[in-house]
Amino acid sequence: MPDTIFAQSTPVGTGGIAIIRISGTKAEEIIKEIFSPAYKEEDFIPRKLYYGDIVRGGEIIDKVMAVIFRAPNSYTGEDMAEIHCHGGQMAITRLMSLLSEVADRAAKPGEFTKRAFLNGKMDLTEAEAVMSYIGSISEAGAKNAVMQLSGVLGNKINEIKAKLINLTSYIEAVIEYPEEDFDAPEKTAKESLTEARDLIDALIKSFNAGKIIKEGFYVAIVGKTNVGKSSLLNAISGEQKAIVTEIPGTTRDIVEALVSVNGIPVCFWDTAGMRDTLDKVEAIGIDRTKEKIENADMIMFVIDSSEKLSEEDIKILNKLNEKNMFIVLNKTDEEQLTTEEDIKKLTSAPIINVSAKTGKNIEGIFEYIFSNLAYIPHSDGLIITNERHKNSLSLARDNLNEAIAALGDFPLDVISINILDALNCLGEITGENITEEIIDKIFTNFCLGK
Repeated sequence: MPDTIFAQSTPVGTGGIAIIRISGTKAEEIIKEIFSPAYKEEDFIPRKLYYGDIVRGGEIIDKVMAVIFRAPNSYTGEDMAEIHCHGGQMAITRLMSLLSEVADRAAKPGEFTKRAFLNGKMDLTEAEAVMSYIGSISEAGAKNAVMQLSGVLGNKINEIKAKLINLTSYIEAVIEYPEEDFDAPEKTAKESLTEARDLIDALIKSFNAGKIIKEGFYVAIVGKTNVGKSSLLNAISGEQKAIVTEIPGTTRDIVEALVSVNGIPVCFWDTAGMRDTLDKVEAIGIDRTKEKIENADMIMFVIDSSEKLSEEDIKILNKLNEKNMFIVLNKTDEEQLTTEEDIKKLTSAPIINVSAKTGKNIEGIFEYIFSNLAYIPHSDGLIITNERHKNSLSLARDNLNEAIAALGDFPLDVISINILDALNCLGEITGENITEEIIDKIFTNFCLGK
């Protein structure tokens, strides 16, 4: 690529240091032009940090650390350089202004990783894993992203492709050499197709788990006013997320708390208490509660066990009975006027006894949610989290299913068309068969400087 690009790779704002990246044929030339090392050497040694000054027209702009990477031994596969400067906004602005004069242009979002992909430093699954890792909101998501960044998904796709390529070669041999006595070629083809299809199917099935570790699992805390929903959210999160008062209807809007449950991100929504009201603001909050009930993966229906079960409780319960729901009997540190037996007469939903006030059995909520997550890791721990990957895998599976169904009814050369289509779909995942438009779309979603 002809242009030498630059960008700030650390977050915008004030910090201890900021890192500016440069990539392209002029990277080393630019460093030698603007950077004066404190300790002179005959030449820059790659991957060695040098201390010195950034100089512009004889004026020292900043005291920095600088390092160069020579192609192909760099992140992008091109000549690269990094400048580690002070993290004040003015220091960064002055350095970026200088680079705009000596480099070709500022980098576009994701352009460093895009160049790494185009220069063969990584396949597309690894490139996409970079952003997945940066955007991880849970330990499980981070671990899975690192696996994909290490090439695990690309290797699995290549393993499936190898099986299909071998099968294609076998079919061509059967067609080219009819005089040879191949033993049950259709049976051999079916076994290979089925094996490849099942490997693809296992990856597709992991997507539900992948969606959870990438985006989170959402639990709506629902109930009438003053049953302790906000207190429960605070106890669950370990923070004072929601305002708690004796006044019914205190919660008017949705309050969120993201909690890691055994490494899985679970987002709890504290919702407005459900009741009939003439208060316009509270009514809007209740409408939002209804919306969250529809969008949640699970409902946590809270009942105040220190009061007798009310008609209001029963009315809400009847509306939720068709949902993925469990019941929390709160305030069990007080005398219980509503018991599990009372609830069991109305619903078969699981019941957990807790006290938001004392923290009693809050872990029981976490245990129940985790045991009911649709979290089913792939047999070798690999989980797909990218919808683009899932769509390509689904198309590949459809083609293999068509090939399997056609065996016996059509000649082997006809099913080769489906196999080639499946191979193309798999190639889209790793980036071997993909349009420039899709590449641009993928990297546009990256952050600037990566």
